Parts: sequence; C-alpha cells; structure tokens
Amino acid sequence: TNTGTLATLTGDGDPWASFVTYGLLGGAPVLCVSNLAEHGRNPAGDPRASIAIVAPGTETDPLANARITLAGRVEAPEGDERNAA
Repeated sequence: TNTGTLATLTGDGDPWASFVTYGLLGGAPVLCVSNLAEHGRNPAGDPRASIAIVAPGTETDPLANARITLAGRVEAPEGDERNAA
C-alpha cells in the first residue's frame, strides 16, 4: 500500500495534514480520500495541496530514507480516468 501525508487548507485557511493512501495512474498520484474526512472536503474550497511520501526502507534512521514532496492542485478525475481511479 502506498501511503503519504497530505496537506490541505481548511475553509479558514489553516493547514491540515492527514495520513492517506494513494495509487498511481499514468505516473500521477491518485489520492484515496472521502468527503467524510476533513482532507477530502478541503480541496473543494481550496485545491492547493501537497503530499509528502517517504520510501519504505530498512534504515535505522527514518530520515535517511528517500522522500519527495509534491505540491500542486487537487483535481477530481473525470471520464475514463475516474473509472480507472
């Protein structure tokens, strides 16, 4: 299972970080979120978000593992992409 920390903005503009699962569709992350959760509702008001992903590793120091942060705007998939997601 692919996991990461998703950061979104609340309606008041406050940061909100949540643990999420994701898949990849054509190399792009597809987030598994629900509108029942804060992180699922927030992008409707402000689509700006980032996700931090840490590669699984066997390092004794978790900060030594490879990691990446992606920033952009959340978009709901449509058409064939929605079906694939």
